[in-house]
Amino acid sequence: MIFEDYKIEGGMRYSLSQGTTEFFASIENRIHRVDKKYSLQRQSIENVSGFNATKVFIHQAKAAFKFPFNEVLSITPTLNIRNDRTIVLSTDRRSLQQPDKFINWAGVKLELTFDNVTEKGVNLYNGARWKMFFERYQEIGKVETDINMVGLDFRNCQKIHRDIIWAFRVAGSSSFGNRKLVYYLGGVDNWATIGSAT
Repeated sequence: MIFEDYKIEGGMRYSLSQGTTEFFASIENRIHRVDKKYSLQRQSIENVSGFNATKVFIHQAKAAFKFPFNEVLSITPTLNIRNDRTIVLSTDRRSLQQPDKFINWAGVKLELTFDNVTEKGVNLYNGARWKMFFERYQEIGKVETDINMVGLDFRNCQKIHRDIIWAFRVAGSSSFGNRKLVYYLGGVDNWATIGSAT
């Protein structure tokens, strides 16, 4: 067995200020022409609003299958199942008696990817890569809860002189359906990430 045929990843994230945690693990099988990747994720999020406090546990499983057309072009469908469990944290007798709420989601993602980038050094690339994608999610058995997203991400890196690279990127996305996606510009604050890959 060649070690490049299998890839195993795992890790965790912990928020230093909000008590939010995330664990994930994935295994990738690249033995045959179709690459297969299976992943599991568990996340907990605390929400406090006034006198109400809740904790949401998210469990998610994904299966992705990458079908290559040639060395640089491929299509990847991904199947997704997710369970959200919302627990009302007890702050008084009324909140103590609140039952847990469960929401089950199903989703599919389709990506068309082109990548002919070559690595010239540490963080130095040359070539172009782009991805077009479509995603759909909805609560199981409830068509009126659907959310659909389409998007494009295009990147081009060209050598100008020696180790000077001109990097250009255009990206955009939109959502439609009964529910919409809110887009934010910025990063993630207060996270410490620990991970490993073999």
